[in-house]
Amino acid sequence: MADSKATQISATAKLIYESSNGDGWYLCEHPTNHLPAVMHVANPQSGGHVTYIAVDTFLSSGEGPEQHAFREMLDRNYSATVLIAYDIHQDRGAQYAELVEAIQSLGAWWHHLETIWVVRTDMTLKDIRDRLAAHIAADDQLLVADITTAPVEWTGLNENGSAWLRNTLGQGAFPV
Repeated sequence: MADSKATQISATAKLIYESSNGDGWYLCEHPTNHLPAVMHVANPQSGGHVTYIAVDTFLSSGEGPEQHAFREMLDRNYSATVLIAYDIHQDRGAQYAELVEAIQSLGAWWHHLETIWVVRTDMTLKDIRDRLAAHIAADDQLLVADITTAPVEWTGLNENGSAWLRNTLGQGAFPV
């Protein structure tokens, strides 16, 4: 990789595909909106121009080797951001502690709101629901929702909670 090209690519960018003519596609964070994006770095003979493409636009723009390589990357590295909410109707004591432990075992988690958790996991929603349902009673309620690409806003959270959400939710489903 040429020095000029190397200076354009952040340390966190992941190579998706490099063509035989030297064009490169990288999964990265868009520099202005901080969402996952595909950065295309044209080869030096073409001017070495850098463009950013929204992930959905990139995936729907064709069936070239770069899209194929990206889909393979996603299949290997998929991790969802899942919102888990529950309503426990009676004091369950040890059973509630088991529910908390089961949620924490799913992956990296955030829990600053009383009955709301946000978890990064590679499990399916159905598998999460089934695992957690074993720790609630028939009259309790449980919601498991994939919020990987959902827009999210918040207020009133402490600095650590806000930082965790900003870093985790900004990752979306993509391994940036």
